Amino acid sequence: MIQKMKMQNNKLYRYRSSLSVILTFMALLLFLSACGISSKSIAQASGNKAGEREKKFLTTEFMICHIDNESSELIYKLNTKGFIYKKTTESLTFTARFVIKCKLFYNGKTNSQVDTGSVYLKDVDESQIEKIMLGKIQLKTAKIGNYELDIQLIDLNGSGNKTWKLNFERKAKHDVNYFYLMSVKDSMPLFNSVLKPNTQYCFVNNSPQKEGIRIEHYENGRKLPPPIFVEDADDEMYFSMDSLFYYGPDQKNTITFKNEGIYKFYLGDSATKTYKRGILFNKHFPKIGDYATMAAAMRYILNKDEFKTLVESSDKQNAVEKQWLAFTENKERAERTIKSYYGRVETANKAYTSTIEGWKTDRGLVRIIFGAPDKINYLYNREVWAYYIGGNFNQILFDFYKEDKSGD
Repeated sequence: MIQKMKMQNNKLYRYRSSLSVILTFMALLLFLSACGISSKSIAQASGNKAGEREKKFLTTEFMICHIDNESSELIYKLNTKGFIYKKTTESLTFTARFVIKCKLFYNGKTNSQVDTGSVYLKDVDESQIEKIMLGKIQLKTAKIGNYELDIQLIDLNGSGNKTWKLNFERKAKHDVNYFYLMSVKDSMPLFNSVLKPNTQYCFVNNSPQKEGIRIEHYENGRKLPPPIFVEDADDEMYFSMDSLFYYGPDQKNTITFKNEGIYKFYLGDSATKTYKRGILFNKHFPKIGDYATMAAAMRYILNKDEFKTLVESSDKQNAVEKQWLAFTENKERAERTIKSYYGRVETANKAYTSTIEGWKTDRGLVRIIFGAPDKINYLYNREVWAYYIGGNFNQILFDFYKEDKSGD
C-alpha cells in the first residue's frame, strides 16, 4: 500500500534583502565572471573573508546518544585544522590545546542544572596535518523530558571560543536517541544526515528493550528555493513511501543504502512521531560529477528560456560548454569561470545540505551567487551574512532564520 507522508519544505532558513541592490550585485558578479575575473580575485577585492581556520573550527559536530536509563553521552567530532598549534612553556613541540565544557539543564531552565562535564584535549603534531578527533562526555539524564545542553569549545592557544546549544529529549519508549549509524570502515558516527553510496554501515543500538529499527525509504522530489526577492513560498510538500524494511535488535550484519532519496529510522517496528533521517544523493556528491547536474546547477544564472533549452538538450556536455562559452566568449575564461562557479556549488553542498543538496537551499543560493560573505554572525536560530561593498558602511545583509516548524 502506498503511504502518504507530509513533510516540511526545505525552507530551513528564510531571508530578506533589497531586490534592487541584490539584482545590481548579481549583474555585477556575472559581468566580472564573464570578464574572466576569478572567485579568488573577487574575494580579495571585497575585503577579508573568513579564514580557513575559522571554517574548520565551525565544522565541530555533536550528537547525543543514551547509553542506559540514567545516562547519555555527548559524542563530539573535531577538525584539528581549526586550532592554533604553538610551543608553550609546558611543551617544546607544536601543540594544540583546547577544552570542551558542558552544562546540562532540564526543561531548558537555567535554575534546573542537572549535570556538567568537561574534557581537556591536546594534539602534538610538528607537521600540523589535518585530522579528525572523536570523543565522548558522559552526562546524567535520569528524568524523562526535554534537556538543553550548553556547549563551549575553547582554544587555549588563542584562536577563539565557540558556543552551541543542543536540545534533545529522553522519552519513555521509542526513543531514537538510543541509536545511531556508524561507518564500518572507519568507525565514524553519522553526525549529519548524508549517507554515502557503496558504504557499509552498522547501527549502534543501546535500547534497553532490545528494540530493532524500522527503516522507510522515500524518493526525494524537493524543488529549488524561490528567487531571493520572494518573501513567502509554499512550505509543505508531499512524498510517497516506496519501501520499508526492519533491522533486528541482535542483527550483526552491516547495511548498505543503494537507492537515492530519504531514509527514516524509527526505534521499534512501527512508525512514530520521532525518527532519525538519512539522505542518499548521487555517487559524485558533494562534487559535481556529471553534465546533467552541471546543467541543473546553472539555474541561478540563466533565464527561463535559456535554462529550458539547456536541460532539455539531448547532448548535455555540448549544451553546457556552449552556454559557458556564450557567457565568457573565450575558452580559457570559460574554464576559469566554470571552476569558480562549481567550486561554490561544491562548497554549498558541504556546508548546507539537509534534506536536499546544499546548493539547492536558501543559503546555498546566496553563497553561489554572492560568494563567501565578509562576515557571519551566528545567533541562536539565525545567521546574518554581511557583504561589504566599497567599505564597511555600504553592505548587503542576509538574515537567515530557522523556521519553528522545521524538523531540521
